Amino acid sequence: MGVENNFGLRPVTHEKPKKIEHIKEEGGITRRGFLKGMFAVAGAVAVGKGVDYFINNFGDEADKEEKEKSEIIEEPTEEQKEIETQDSISSQEILNLEKEGPIEFNLKTVEAIKNNWKEKYRNNPKLRESLINAYEEIGCWQPYLEKIFAEKGVPKEFIFLAIPESHWQPNAVSRSGAAGPYQFMPKTAKLYDLKVSVDYDERKDPLASARACADLLSDLYKATKDWSLALSGYNGGFIWQYLKESAQEKIKVSYEGFLKFIENKLNAAKDDIKSMDSYTRKVQRGETLEAIAAQSDVSAAELASCNKISNYRNIKAGEILIVPFSKKRKQAMFDKEVSGFSENLNYPAKYYAIMELIDEGLAKEQKDPIHFHIKEVKPSAPRYNVYTAKYFDKNLFRIAKKFKIDPKKLAEANPEAIRNLKPGSTIKIPNKISQITLADIAKETNQPISRLEFLNPAIKKNAPIAAKQVRV
Repeated sequence: MGVENNFGLRPVTHEKPKKIEHIKEEGGITRRGFLKGMFAVAGAVAVGKGVDYFINNFGDEADKEEKEKSEIIEEPTEEQKEIETQDSISSQEILNLEKEGPIEFNLKTVEAIKNNWKEKYRNNPKLRESLINAYEEIGCWQPYLEKIFAEKGVPKEFIFLAIPESHWQPNAVSRSGAAGPYQFMPKTAKLYDLKVSVDYDERKDPLASARACADLLSDLYKATKDWSLALSGYNGGFIWQYLKESAQEKIKVSYEGFLKFIENKLNAAKDDIKSMDSYTRKVQRGETLEAIAAQSDVSAAELASCNKISNYRNIKAGEILIVPFSKKRKQAMFDKEVSGFSENLNYPAKYYAIMELIDEGLAKEQKDPIHFHIKEVKPSAPRYNVYTAKYFDKNLFRIAKKFKIDPKKLAEANPEAIRNLKPGSTIKIPNKISQITLADIAKETNQPISRLEFLNPAIKKNAPIAAKQVRV
């Protein structure tokens, strides 16, 4: 297996991509969601006017994925927490504020990061087991995945991007709300035509999410002409700013150039924070010098010396103190400032590390491809019946009592009628007729429910089926 890159892996051939058609601009999009709109107007290489438009409107938000909140609230999975923790640890050596000299982030650095990831997956039992299990499980779907990626003009090796993303966990959920094997945020998922709701989440479907992943990678490649840049854009921000600046300065876009771009940003942040000596703070009522010093990670003696205070008790509320920056506080500020760079530092090195380990035989066994057929799902019963309120229906509680339903459910279905119920108002009555679920299909087809849940992970257990088709 191999993809054209900067690490000596054997190249793959790829036909010349077609020009991307212009799409309608989307507002309020962050990181990956932003990419589809931005790259659609970027053309083959960054086109100044189109990129400028998106940068000026969405650039600030695009660099801060942590601000994008999931519309579907789910607890992050333990596996995904571990992946994010390991990503953070991998970045710490590079993002060490106290390390002498400027930060270096170039091909040599990326090679070192790749080799570091290889050692992690070889020697960390938990990571090693996760990689082996992921490679084994992905075999069930591999022929279907490869077909999807081939149809999108994306090298088939990129199906394994789901391993560094989620260790091939269809139900994986990150701290930021990304979900599924290929880790899509809700907004980006919808831009790439994945249905996302409480009961039906196509981000968790192996084939639907693979199609979206291939589409996004294809868009990224068309804009950058480099698969390493495409991987960086899939799993990190700042690509659009790099493309914009390259176009303005008429510099050829390259992965090495992008690394230099990130290096410059990291060093600018490092220089700014290292140059900070102190800040001011107003003393609040009841605060002591010792307490302020402890909160600021400096000694009381150092704080007193900076402010020429001889008596520790001689401070008053409202007084302005000069507080020196401690090493710990500076590092915390730096960590916060560059937190968005973690993915840029780890990808695509982490992906290439996993691919090389697979080539070297760390993961060998794969499950046989699964076989299934498609069953059409008949439209389920309406979720609500409709009732016209009468003059004697004084409130929703009376209507709930009449229809023998839970008043709370009736109120949830009709929030506008809680305080404004009038004769003639149309009231939704929650339907007590049970809608079709995977359990119903399991009985109908005489198949284990566990198999249907495995084949259809987008459908929430025991939820009414929102899809028109299911795999059986």
